[in-house]
Amino acid sequence: MSEVSINQFGYTSMGNGNAKETLAIFKLNTELYPEAYNTYDSYAECFLTLGDTINAIKYYQKSLELNPDNTNATKILSEIKN
Repeated sequence: MSEVSINQFGYTSMGNGNAKETLAIFKLNTELYPEAYNTYDSYAECFLTLGDTINAIKYYQKSLELNPDNTNATKILSEIKN
């Protein structure tokens, strides 16, 4: 499966109220595609959905390391810190 397909599956799962299970999907995507910034962005979003801001920050920062132009991560990190 492609990075995009796994991500779409994860968002479908999260949209169905399965955020805890979705963590495993997004974690797998980061392991299969460790250089893809979007996998970490999605993983961070799932943590944020679950109220785990510490891990959300960690993975948004990882996403930004891989892609400093990731405006979504920059925006969310700014909102978290405020």
